[in-house]
Amino acid sequence: MMTPRYCRSCHCLVSLEGRQFCLSCEPEFSKLGSVIACFGLITWFALAGLWEHYSYTKPTVRNPALGRVYSLANHGTVVYLNRQELQLLHVVEGLAFVGIVTFLVICAKYQYRAKKSPLQPK
Repeated sequence: MMTPRYCRSCHCLVSLEGRQFCLSCEPEFSKLGSVIACFGLITWFALAGLWEHYSYTKPTVRNPALGRVYSLANHGTVVYLNRQELQLLHVVEGLAFVGIVTFLVICAKYQYRAKKSPLQPK
């Protein structure tokens, strides 16, 4: 015979199968956290790829006539970007940062919620 399980959030009887939350308290943010984690990871790799692409394909000489006045240093190599390339790099960097920080906040909230509510009723 299996022991009854109670919702970690509202302490109502859930089932005998081992679920930890009732349907009204199911943590939807765990699914959202997975999506945001994938988004953050993909944009982080896109940032690294874009950074390396710029490091190997852009000129190493400053050229104000073409607008290449923004420097990008990568392990001792300096290349010069124009304004659009620099803005694209900053946008991808910001998206990666926001995605990873949001994922960490969701994970911390989920851990706090799981620790705060015991499995058995009081």
